[in-house]
Amino acid sequence: MPKLKFVGRLRTVHQVYEVPDSHPLLARFEKREPDDPCPYLLAIWRNDETVKSSRPPKGACSRQEWITCDVGTCCLRDEVQKQNEELIQVTMLIPCRTANRGSFPLNGTYFQVNEVFADHESSHRPIPVPRKWIWNLRRRSLYCGTSTTSTFRGMTTDEIQYCFWRGNKS
Repeated sequence: MPKLKFVGRLRTVHQVYEVPDSHPLLARFEKREPDDPCPYLLAIWRNDETVKSSRPPKGACSRQEWITCDVGTCCLRDEVQKQNEELIQVTMLIPCRTANRGSFPLNGTYFQVNEVFADHESSHRPIPVPRKWIWNLRRRSLYCGTSTTSTFRGMTTDEIQYCFWRGNKS
Protein backbone atom coordinates (compact mmCIF):
# COMPACT_ATOMS: atom_id res chain seq x y z
CA MET A 1 0.00 0.00 0.00
CA PRO A 2 1.50 3.40 -0.97
CA LYS A 3 2.28 6.06 1.63
CA LEU A 4 -0.37 8.74 2.18
CA LYS A 5 2.06 11.35 0.90
CA PHE A 6 5.22 11.19 -1.20
CA VAL A 7 7.21 14.40 -1.43
CA GLY A 8 9.69 14.61 -4.28
CA ARG A 9 11.81 17.50 -5.44
CA LEU A 10 9.40 18.45 -8.22
CA ARG A 11 6.05 17.03 -7.16
CA THR A 12 4.05 15.68 -4.27
CA VAL A 13 1.83 12.64 -4.70
CA HIS A 14 -0.99 12.22 -2.17
CA GLN A 15 -3.10 9.12 -1.72
CA VAL A 16 -6.65 10.45 -1.51
CA TYR A 17 -10.10 8.89 -1.22
CA GLU A 18 -13.07 9.30 -3.60
CA VAL A 19 -16.15 10.46 -1.72
CA PRO A 20 -19.45 9.29 -3.28
CA ASP A 21 -22.20 11.90 -3.62
CA SER A 22 -24.32 10.10 -1.00
CA HIS A 23 -21.60 10.14 1.70
CA PRO A 24 -22.60 11.87 5.00
CA LEU A 25 -19.39 13.92 4.93
CA LEU A 26 -20.72 15.87 1.93
CA ALA A 27 -23.81 17.13 3.77
CA ARG A 28 -21.98 20.37 4.59
CA PHE A 29 -20.74 20.92 1.01
CA GLU A 30 -22.43 22.07 -2.18
CA LYS A 31 -23.95 19.32 -4.30
CA ARG A 32 -21.59 18.21 -7.07
CA GLU A 33 -22.42 19.55 -10.53
CA PRO A 34 -24.28 16.83 -12.51
CA ASP A 35 -21.80 16.93 -15.39
CA ASP A 36 -18.68 17.05 -13.19
CA PRO A 37 -16.67 13.90 -14.03
CA CYS A 38 -14.53 14.20 -10.89
CA PRO A 39 -15.87 13.23 -7.45
CA TYR A 40 -15.14 15.03 -4.21
CA LEU A 41 -11.92 13.71 -2.68
CA LEU A 42 -10.57 13.71 0.83
CA ALA A 43 -6.96 13.91 1.89
CA ILE A 44 -5.92 12.55 5.28
CA TRP A 45 -3.61 14.57 7.48
CA ARG A 46 -0.81 12.63 9.11
CA ASN A 47 -0.59 13.07 12.90
CA ASP A 48 2.55 15.20 12.60
CA GLU A 49 0.85 17.56 10.09
CA THR A 50 -2.18 18.66 12.07
CA VAL A 51 -2.45 22.07 13.63
CA LYS A 52 -2.70 20.45 17.08
CA SER A 53 0.64 18.66 16.66
CA SER A 54 2.50 21.92 16.03
CA ARG A 55 1.14 23.76 19.06
CA PRO A 56 3.10 23.72 22.29
CA PRO A 57 1.12 22.54 25.32
CA LYS A 58 -0.83 25.34 27.03
CA GLY A 59 -0.11 24.09 30.51
CA ALA A 60 1.25 21.16 32.39
CA CYS A 61 -0.87 18.49 34.03
CA SER A 62 0.46 17.23 37.32
CA ARG A 63 -0.19 13.47 37.08
CA GLN A 64 1.42 11.19 34.51
CA GLU A 65 -1.87 9.67 33.26
CA TRP A 66 -3.18 13.16 32.38
CA ILE A 67 -2.23 15.28 29.37
CA THR A 68 -3.00 18.85 28.30
CA CYS A 69 -6.02 19.19 25.98
CA ASP A 70 -6.75 21.81 23.32
CA VAL A 71 -8.51 24.19 25.69
CA GLY A 72 -5.77 24.11 28.31
CA THR A 73 -7.51 21.61 30.55
CA CYS A 74 -6.30 18.18 31.55
CA CYS A 75 -7.62 14.98 29.95
CA LEU A 76 -7.02 11.32 30.62
CA ARG A 77 -4.23 10.15 28.30
CA ASP A 78 -6.01 6.85 27.49
CA GLU A 79 -9.22 8.65 26.46
CA VAL A 80 -7.37 11.04 24.13
CA GLN A 81 -5.40 8.17 22.58
CA LYS A 82 -8.60 6.17 22.02
CA GLN A 83 -10.30 9.15 20.36
CA ASN A 84 -7.24 9.79 18.16
CA GLU A 85 -7.26 6.17 17.00
CA GLU A 86 -10.95 6.34 16.02
CA LEU A 87 -10.83 9.74 14.28
CA ILE A 88 -8.72 10.99 11.41
CA GLN A 89 -8.30 14.60 10.27
CA VAL A 90 -9.19 15.34 6.64
CA THR A 91 -9.25 18.15 4.10
CA MET A 92 -11.92 18.05 1.42
CA LEU A 93 -10.88 18.50 -2.20
CA ILE A 94 -13.55 20.04 -4.42
CA PRO A 95 -13.79 19.14 -8.12
CA CYS A 96 -13.05 22.07 -10.46
CA ARG A 97 -16.43 22.22 -12.24
CA THR A 98 -18.30 22.07 -8.91
CA ALA A 99 -16.03 24.70 -7.35
CA ASN A 100 -16.80 27.00 -10.30
CA ARG A 101 -20.55 26.25 -10.03
CA GLY A 102 -20.68 24.77 -13.52
CA SER A 103 -18.83 27.66 -15.16
CA PHE A 104 -15.96 26.24 -17.13
CA PRO A 105 -14.05 28.81 -19.22
CA LEU A 106 -11.67 26.36 -20.92
CA ASN A 107 -13.98 23.37 -21.26
CA GLY A 108 -12.35 20.22 -22.56
CA THR A 109 -8.83 20.71 -21.24
CA TYR A 110 -7.57 17.82 -19.14
CA PHE A 111 -6.35 19.76 -16.17
CA GLN A 112 -9.58 21.59 -15.63
CA VAL A 113 -11.60 18.41 -15.96
CA ASN A 114 -9.43 16.58 -13.42
CA GLU A 115 -8.33 19.52 -11.30
CA VAL A 116 -9.41 19.82 -7.66
CA PHE A 117 -9.23 22.64 -5.15
CA ALA A 118 -8.62 22.25 -1.43
CA ASP A 119 -11.52 23.49 0.69
CA HIS A 120 -10.24 26.58 2.52
CA GLU A 121 -11.96 25.88 5.84
CA SER A 122 -10.87 22.24 6.14
CA SER A 123 -7.35 23.17 5.02
CA HIS A 124 -7.00 25.37 8.09
CA ARG A 125 -9.15 23.32 10.44
CA PRO A 126 -9.19 19.68 9.31
CA ILE A 127 -12.48 17.84 9.69
CA PRO A 128 -12.45 15.01 12.26
CA VAL A 129 -13.90 11.93 10.56
CA PRO A 130 -14.48 8.46 12.01
CA ARG A 131 -11.97 6.05 10.49
CA LYS A 132 -14.77 3.63 9.60
CA TRP A 133 -16.25 6.22 7.18
CA ILE A 134 -13.33 5.79 4.77
CA TRP A 135 -12.70 2.03 4.95
CA ASN A 136 -14.69 1.26 1.81
CA LEU A 137 -13.79 4.33 -0.22
CA ARG A 138 -11.77 3.98 -3.41
CA ARG A 139 -8.20 5.31 -3.29
CA ARG A 140 -6.46 7.24 -6.03
CA SER A 141 -3.38 9.38 -6.50
CA LEU A 142 -3.38 13.17 -6.51
CA TYR A 143 -0.39 14.73 -8.26
CA CYS A 144 0.64 18.22 -7.10
CA GLY A 145 3.29 20.46 -8.58
CA THR A 146 3.95 24.09 -9.43
CA SER A 147 3.37 23.44 -13.15
CA THR A 148 2.56 20.65 -15.56
CA THR A 149 6.22 20.46 -16.49
CA SER A 150 7.40 20.12 -12.90
CA THR A 151 4.67 17.61 -12.07
CA PHE A 152 5.62 15.25 -14.90
CA ARG A 153 9.38 15.83 -15.29
CA GLY A 154 11.33 12.59 -15.06
CA MET A 155 8.28 10.37 -15.65
CA THR A 156 7.96 7.90 -18.51
CA THR A 157 5.21 8.26 -21.11
CA ASP A 158 3.37 5.32 -19.53
CA GLU A 159 3.50 6.97 -16.09
CA ILE A 160 2.17 10.25 -17.49
CA GLN A 161 -0.65 8.42 -19.28
CA TYR A 162 -1.53 6.69 -16.02
CA CYS A 163 -1.74 10.10 -14.32
CA PHE A 164 -4.15 11.34 -16.98
CA TRP A 165 -6.33 8.24 -16.81
CA ARG A 166 -6.38 7.48 -13.08
CA GLY A 167 -5.16 10.48 -11.10
CA ASN A 168 -6.07 14.04 -10.31
CA LYS A 169 -4.04 17.22 -10.24
CA SER A 170 -4.23 20.19 -7.90
